Amino acid sequence: MRTPSQVQDYGINPPSGSKLQEEEFRRAHAAYVRGDYDTAIRIWNQLADQGHIKSMNNLGAMYSQGKVVSRNYPLARFWYRRAADAGGPRANYNLGLLYEYGRGVEPSDAEAAKFYRTAAKLGVIDAMDALAWLLATSPDNTVRDGHEARLWANYSLARQTNSRSLVTLAAV
Repeated sequence: MRTPSQVQDYGINPPSGSKLQEEEFRRAHAAYVRGDYDTAIRIWNQLADQGHIKSMNNLGAMYSQGKVVSRNYPLARFWYRRAADAGGPRANYNLGLLYEYGRGVEPSDAEAAKFYRTAAKLGVIDAMDALAWLLATSPDNTVRDGHEARLWANYSLARQTNSRSLVTLAAV
């Protein structure tokens, strides 16, 4: 188990691509915000094909949430997995969500914990909290671990105090 100081702190900002890719990513995000979804998807697809982690994760999120495109969990999982395999912290967290809630996959607390743990170690606060909650409340005895749950809940609270983290700590 890493101590809080050993947890990497780039959370939702994985190692970026080239300067040009980052500019294109921001252009796609701006298009998305103003409602030009076709442009956003086109650019993110191009960047994802080049291995741009945040673009892969955003495509996964769009398919998972059914935003702009039809909800498609297998495609969401595909994009999240590619981003996670490339080192994307947020994509690991998103894969954990798919497994915890059985979205397009067989529900598995063990698989969810694996992905949450990876994301948590990479500094994703939401993953720290989700992992703590899962470790504290899972009906699967091979996953449940009160000691580790308390550690992750405290790591989460040390980085960001919110009511969700406090509820998680109370569950431990």
